[in-house]
Amino acid sequence: MKEKEEILRRWEEMIKSCKSSGLTVSEWCRENGINIKTYYYRMRKLRRTKEVRAIVPISMPCSNGEIKIRTAGFTLELPVDVSPETLRMVYRSAEMLGGINAPQVYLVCGYTDMRLSIDGLAAIVKQNYGLNPFGGGLFLFCGRRSDRMKALLWDEDGFLLLYKRLDNGAFQWPRNEKEARLLSKEQFVWLMQGLSINQPRAIKKKIPSDAV
Repeated sequence: MKEKEEILRRWEEMIKSCKSSGLTVSEWCRENGINIKTYYYRMRKLRRTKEVRAIVPISMPCSNGEIKIRTAGFTLELPVDVSPETLRMVYRSAEMLGGINAPQVYLVCGYTDMRLSIDGLAAIVKQNYGLNPFGGGLFLFCGRRSDRMKALLWDEDGFLLLYKRLDNGAFQWPRNEKEARLLSKEQFVWLMQGLSINQPRAIKKKIPSDAV
Protein backbone atom coordinates (compact mmCIF):
# COMPACT_ATOMS: atom_id res chain seq x y z
CA MET A 1 0.00 0.00 0.00
CA LYS A 2 2.78 2.44 0.91
CA GLU A 3 4.59 1.63 -2.33
CA LYS A 4 1.42 2.41 -4.34
CA GLU A 5 0.95 5.68 -2.46
CA GLU A 6 4.53 6.66 -3.24
CA ILE A 7 4.02 5.93 -6.95
CA LEU A 8 0.85 8.01 -7.02
CA ARG A 9 2.65 10.83 -5.20
CA ARG A 10 5.44 10.84 -7.83
CA TRP A 11 2.88 10.84 -10.63
CA GLU A 12 1.07 13.77 -9.04
CA GLU A 13 4.34 15.70 -8.78
CA MET A 14 4.97 14.94 -12.46
CA ILE A 15 1.55 16.38 -13.45
CA LYS A 16 2.10 19.49 -11.31
CA SER A 17 5.55 20.00 -12.80
CA CYS A 18 4.13 19.85 -16.32
CA LYS A 19 1.29 22.28 -15.56
CA SER A 20 3.59 24.80 -13.90
CA SER A 21 6.25 24.64 -16.62
CA GLY A 22 4.43 26.87 -19.09
CA LEU A 23 5.00 24.24 -21.79
CA THR A 24 2.46 22.20 -23.66
CA VAL A 25 2.13 18.58 -22.58
CA SER A 26 3.91 17.43 -25.75
CA GLU A 27 6.85 19.82 -25.20
CA TRP A 28 7.20 18.91 -21.54
CA CYS A 29 7.13 15.18 -22.29
CA ARG A 30 9.84 15.57 -24.94
CA GLU A 31 12.07 17.56 -22.58
CA ASN A 32 11.66 15.01 -19.79
CA GLY A 33 11.87 11.85 -21.89
CA ILE A 34 8.34 10.67 -21.06
CA ASN A 35 6.05 9.07 -23.60
CA ILE A 36 2.94 11.24 -23.95
CA LYS A 37 0.71 8.14 -23.75
CA THR A 38 2.34 7.27 -20.43
CA TYR A 39 1.69 10.81 -19.19
CA TYR A 40 -2.04 10.64 -19.98
CA TYR A 41 -2.31 7.12 -18.57
CA ARG A 42 -0.90 8.32 -15.25
CA MET A 43 -3.15 11.38 -15.28
CA ARG A 44 -6.24 9.19 -15.79
CA LYS A 45 -5.18 6.86 -12.98
CA LEU A 46 -4.74 9.82 -10.64
CA ARG A 47 -8.17 11.20 -11.56
CA ARG A 48 -9.86 7.87 -10.88
CA THR A 49 -8.06 7.56 -7.55
CA LYS A 50 -9.19 11.05 -6.55
CA GLU A 51 -12.78 10.28 -7.58
CA VAL A 52 -12.83 7.25 -5.29
CA ARG A 53 -11.47 9.33 -2.41
CA ALA A 54 -13.66 12.36 -3.16
CA ILE A 55 -16.81 11.17 -1.45
CA VAL A 56 -17.10 11.33 2.31
CA PRO A 57 -20.69 10.30 3.11
CA ILE A 58 -22.14 11.51 6.39
CA SER A 59 -25.23 9.53 7.31
CA MET A 60 -25.88 11.44 10.54
CA PRO A 61 -29.11 13.48 10.18
CA CYS A 62 -28.73 17.23 10.55
CA SER A 63 -30.90 19.18 12.92
CA ASN A 64 -33.18 20.27 10.05
CA GLY A 65 -33.99 16.70 9.01
CA GLU A 66 -31.46 16.48 6.18
CA ILE A 67 -28.31 14.55 5.49
CA LYS A 68 -25.19 16.05 3.98
CA ILE A 69 -22.86 14.45 1.49
CA ARG A 70 -19.53 16.03 0.66
CA THR A 71 -18.39 14.91 -2.76
CA ALA A 72 -16.40 16.25 -5.70
CA GLY A 73 -15.45 19.41 -3.83
CA PHE A 74 -18.90 20.54 -2.74
CA THR A 75 -21.70 19.64 -0.32
CA LEU A 76 -25.15 18.31 -1.18
CA GLU A 77 -28.06 18.41 1.25
CA LEU A 78 -30.76 15.77 0.84
CA PRO A 79 -33.90 14.79 2.77
CA VAL A 80 -33.23 12.18 5.43
CA ASP A 81 -35.74 9.82 3.80
CA VAL A 82 -34.12 9.99 0.35
CA SER A 83 -34.34 6.71 -1.57
CA PRO A 84 -31.16 4.71 -2.31
CA GLU A 85 -31.80 5.06 -6.07
CA THR A 86 -32.01 8.86 -5.84
CA LEU A 87 -28.88 8.90 -3.71
CA ARG A 88 -26.99 6.91 -6.35
CA MET A 89 -28.17 9.27 -9.12
CA VAL A 90 -27.11 12.33 -7.14
CA TYR A 91 -23.69 10.87 -6.45
CA ARG A 92 -23.12 9.89 -10.08
CA SER A 93 -24.01 13.40 -11.22
CA ALA A 94 -21.75 15.00 -8.62
CA GLU A 95 -18.94 12.56 -9.47
CA MET A 96 -19.24 13.47 -13.14
CA LEU A 97 -18.91 17.16 -12.39
CA GLY A 98 -16.01 16.65 -10.00
CA GLY A 99 -14.19 14.36 -12.41
CA ILE A 100 -14.43 16.89 -15.21
CA ASN A 101 -13.08 19.65 -12.97
CA ALA A 102 -14.46 22.53 -15.07
CA PRO A 103 -14.49 25.99 -13.47
CA GLN A 104 -17.80 26.88 -15.16
CA VAL A 105 -20.62 24.86 -16.68
CA TYR A 106 -22.72 26.53 -19.40
CA LEU A 107 -26.03 25.16 -20.69
CA VAL A 108 -26.76 26.24 -24.26
CA CYS A 109 -30.53 26.80 -24.29
CA GLY A 110 -32.84 26.08 -27.20
CA TYR A 111 -32.05 23.45 -29.85
CA THR A 112 -28.61 22.52 -31.16
CA ASP A 113 -27.93 20.51 -34.31
CA MET A 114 -26.50 17.34 -32.76
CA ARG A 115 -24.80 16.44 -36.03
CA LEU A 116 -22.23 19.12 -35.21
CA SER A 117 -18.91 17.96 -33.87
CA ILE A 118 -16.09 19.79 -32.08
CA ASP A 119 -15.45 22.60 -34.56
CA GLY A 120 -19.14 23.36 -35.10
CA LEU A 121 -19.97 23.40 -31.37
CA ALA A 122 -16.92 25.52 -30.55
CA ALA A 123 -18.01 28.00 -33.25
CA ILE A 124 -21.48 28.25 -31.65
CA VAL A 125 -19.92 29.02 -28.28
CA LYS A 126 -17.71 31.77 -29.70
CA GLN A 127 -19.85 33.31 -32.44
CA ASN A 128 -23.35 33.03 -30.94
CA TYR A 129 -22.57 33.73 -27.29
CA GLY A 130 -19.22 35.52 -27.27
CA LEU A 131 -17.68 32.97 -24.90
CA ASN A 132 -14.22 31.46 -25.07
CA PRO A 133 -14.39 27.73 -25.85
CA PHE A 134 -10.71 27.41 -24.85
CA GLY A 135 -11.28 28.84 -21.36
CA GLY A 136 -11.79 25.49 -19.62
CA GLY A 137 -15.58 25.81 -19.29
CA LEU A 138 -17.89 22.87 -19.92
CA PHE A 139 -20.55 23.61 -22.56
CA LEU A 140 -23.70 21.47 -22.72
CA PHE A 141 -25.86 21.06 -25.85
CA CYS A 142 -29.16 19.31 -26.57
CA GLY A 143 -31.02 18.72 -29.84
CA ARG A 144 -34.67 18.00 -30.63
CA ARG A 145 -34.55 14.76 -28.67
CA SER A 146 -34.30 15.45 -24.96
CA ASP A 147 -32.82 12.07 -24.06
CA ARG A 148 -29.33 12.92 -25.33
CA MET A 149 -26.79 15.67 -24.89
CA LYS A 150 -23.27 16.63 -25.91
CA ALA A 151 -20.65 18.33 -23.77
CA LEU A 152 -17.59 20.21 -25.02
CA LEU A 153 -14.54 20.89 -22.86
CA TRP A 154 -11.06 22.23 -23.62
CA ASP A 155 -8.60 19.99 -21.73
CA GLU A 156 -5.27 21.87 -21.86
CA ASP A 157 -4.04 20.45 -25.15
CA GLY A 158 -7.21 19.50 -26.99
CA PHE A 159 -11.00 19.30 -26.89
CA LEU A 160 -13.01 16.60 -25.17
CA LEU A 161 -16.36 15.85 -26.80
CA LEU A 162 -18.68 13.87 -24.52
CA TYR A 163 -21.97 12.29 -25.56
CA LYS A 164 -24.63 11.00 -23.20
CA ARG A 165 -27.81 9.18 -24.22
CA LEU A 166 -30.31 8.25 -21.56
CA ASP A 167 -31.69 4.74 -21.58
CA ASN A 168 -34.82 5.90 -19.78
CA GLY A 169 -36.07 9.43 -19.16
CA ALA A 170 -35.25 12.86 -20.57
CA PHE A 171 -33.42 16.04 -19.69
CA GLN A 172 -35.56 19.07 -18.87
CA TRP A 173 -33.78 21.43 -21.23
CA PRO A 174 -34.71 25.14 -21.40
CA ARG A 175 -36.09 25.58 -24.92
CA ASN A 176 -37.51 29.10 -25.00
CA GLU A 177 -34.28 31.01 -24.47
CA LYS A 178 -31.36 31.72 -26.77
CA GLU A 179 -28.55 32.04 -24.31
CA ALA A 180 -25.77 30.07 -22.67
CA ARG A 181 -26.78 29.88 -19.03
CA LEU A 182 -24.09 29.58 -16.38
CA LEU A 183 -25.11 26.73 -14.08
CA SER A 184 -24.36 26.34 -10.42
CA LYS A 185 -23.17 22.94 -9.21
CA GLU A 186 -26.62 22.29 -7.75
CA GLN A 187 -28.28 23.12 -11.08
CA PHE A 188 -25.95 20.73 -12.89
CA VAL A 189 -26.95 17.95 -10.49
CA TRP A 190 -30.66 18.73 -11.02
CA LEU A 191 -30.18 18.66 -14.79
CA MET A 192 -28.45 15.27 -14.69
CA GLN A 193 -31.29 13.93 -12.51
CA GLY A 194 -33.87 14.89 -15.13
CA LEU A 195 -35.13 17.83 -13.07
CA SER A 196 -35.64 21.44 -14.05
CA ILE A 197 -32.67 23.69 -13.35
CA ASN A 198 -35.19 26.19 -11.93
CA GLN A 199 -36.24 24.83 -8.56
CA PRO A 200 -38.60 27.38 -6.98
CA ARG A 201 -38.44 25.71 -3.57
CA ALA A 202 -34.66 25.68 -3.46
CA ILE A 203 -33.09 28.04 -0.95
CA LYS A 204 -31.49 30.92 -2.84
CA LYS A 205 -27.93 31.81 -1.89
CA LYS A 206 -27.50 35.38 -0.68
CA ILE A 207 -24.61 37.49 0.55
CA PRO A 208 -26.00 39.62 3.41
CA SER A 209 -25.17 43.30 3.45
CA ASP A 210 -23.54 44.82 6.49
CA ALA A 211 -25.99 45.69 9.22
CA VAL A 212 -26.59 49.42 9.56
